[in-house]
Amino acid sequence: MSADFELLEEEKRRHGWGCILVLPEQFKAFLEKTEPRVHLDIGCCTGLLRGFVEEHSCAEYIGLDVWHYGTKIDIWASGELLPLRPGSVDTASFIEVLEHIPDYPRALREVLAAVKKGIFVQSVICYDRCAIGDRTHYHVLHPVTLERLCRLLGFREVEHGVVKGTFWLAAYK
Repeated sequence: MSADFELLEEEKRRHGWGCILVLPEQFKAFLEKTEPRVHLDIGCCTGLLRGFVEEHSCAEYIGLDVWHYGTKIDIWASGELLPLRPGSVDTASFIEVLEHIPDYPRALREVLAAVKKGIFVQSVICYDRCAIGDRTHYHVLHPVTLERLCRLLGFREVEHGVVKGTFWLAAYK
């Protein structure tokens, strides 16, 4: 087992990384607004978002991750290089994932091409103190900066908010 995999496993145990949907109302509102037929969960971990997507939409769920967690992952790939045709999914999500992707602007460009309707991002606003000692965090994200990037990349409508130190962002094409 690689040292990086052990780090990810430890973070998953300590923080619920990629596993816990802590802002269900905001994500549910996103699903209701976009009415997806196919939803891509980037950084799906063990696919715990599958049940939520299936319960609150009629969407087919596709889980994508770079690691295998002992469960079925639909697509084994990086968010920086999506093996998808343009417009092949309606919506996508990054739940506690974007800060773990080394080139997250590239991941957003990739997903912009793949989605027809929009994306949902959720991340803890941790600033520098959360990243200390955690080599899996490549970035400290802020919703306003992420909104600017999404608009620059071509998303036409962006909304965001903060709930208990966790921010959410919904960007629409």
